[in-house]
Amino acid sequence: MNGTVPERVDDFGRRARRWIEANLPRSDEAIPAGSHASVAQAQQLQQRIFDAGFAGITWPRAYGGQELTPAHMHAFVDELRGFVNPYSALSVSLGVVGPTILELGTPEQKERWLPPLLRGDTLWVQLLSEPSGGSDMAGVLTRATRDGETWVIEGSKVWTTFGHYADYGLCLARTDWHIQKHRGLAMIVVPMDAPGVTVLPLKQASGASEFCQEFFEHVTVPLDHILGADGEGWSVASQLLVHERNALGGGSVYFAGGHRGADSDDDTNDLVDAAAAAGVWDDPVVRQEVAQCHADTVVSVQLAARVAAGMRSGHFAGPAGSMLKLFTADLHLRRTALHVELDGAGMAGWSPTDDDARSRAMTWLTRQGTSIMGGTNEIQRNIISERVLGMPREHAPDKDIPFDQVRTNQAGRPTDRKNG
Repeated sequence: MNGTVPERVDDFGRRARRWIEANLPRSDEAIPAGSHASVAQAQQLQQRIFDAGFAGITWPRAYGGQELTPAHMHAFVDELRGFVNPYSALSVSLGVVGPTILELGTPEQKERWLPPLLRGDTLWVQLLSEPSGGSDMAGVLTRATRDGETWVIEGSKVWTTFGHYADYGLCLARTDWHIQKHRGLAMIVVPMDAPGVTVLPLKQASGASEFCQEFFEHVTVPLDHILGADGEGWSVASQLLVHERNALGGGSVYFAGGHRGADSDDDTNDLVDAAAAAGVWDDPVVRQEVAQCHADTVVSVQLAARVAAGMRSGHFAGPAGSMLKLFTADLHLRRTALHVELDGAGMAGWSPTDDDARSRAMTWLTRQGTSIMGGTNEIQRNIISERVLGMPREHAPDKDIPFDQVRTNQAGRPTDRKNG
């Protein structure tokens, strides 16, 4: 930097490259994803990145950021190609929770929580989904009751990515059962090691335990752990999901995970190699399907840039991020399906030393997650139609009645009205 004039992106990229080559391990030194060791490695690398002045490239300096542009941010992650990239394990902290606190937290909350989050000292998760909730995020049953200067939390959350490694979680809880369901909510910061918090890892079909279920039994947290005001939990959660969709789609101005158009060559080469190994590369239908995946990957990068620019200029509102989320999730499903067609039996069995085949098989087993995380594809289509295109809203019979009168939520909750 020279005064207030930002460093040229090209110069910044070259400086970043020199530092990365001298300080970060190569990709073949990465610890397999999904383990405590891999998360610890990501946190350690983020600490190096922070200490060297390359963390939070678009974030305010007050919280450890660099106050540079999204172009600088993407230049840095582009230079990470070929090296261990910590951002997959830290995406919820850096791409979802951090930006939400940055935009909606009090000055004291930002000063307290953001620097250690950005440095990787603390790992954060979002505690939104519930066993009975499905896609109805506003129908949460986890309760938060005020008791003097504390909140007392009771309930359960599920499908929490890396919940068993986290230090803090943003928990959406119900504080008022007698008003409309979207209005009776609060977003509360919960230390994951607080007494009464139980975290249960969930075994997936792939054998990994990336997701968890949490149980809260009389968990007490300070009153100032609320993000936003009591009753504003839905607005906070909605903004959090905007950041999640933008991060997943590649259009975030706060976070870039490194999966941009430069990776499309690798993705296409994988498909070409699979087609050649299957002896069908000369088939014009196969070539067309591979070409379509490649073209759509390039389009996804252009779409991310357009949506991000539109949001910065005010031309697009936050819900436009759903276009990114839907497009990238659909593309991922189509690409993995094509891999299955081309690899055939290779997706069912492989040599223990064939890491590529194993990776493709695990990607297939976990593929549906991309169409669920951040809101299902169906939810994204509703958001796009109603909030981006201005089409009539879908009918919601429980929208304007008190939550304790919603009939579908009364079964099994005989004490809700009494205790609400």
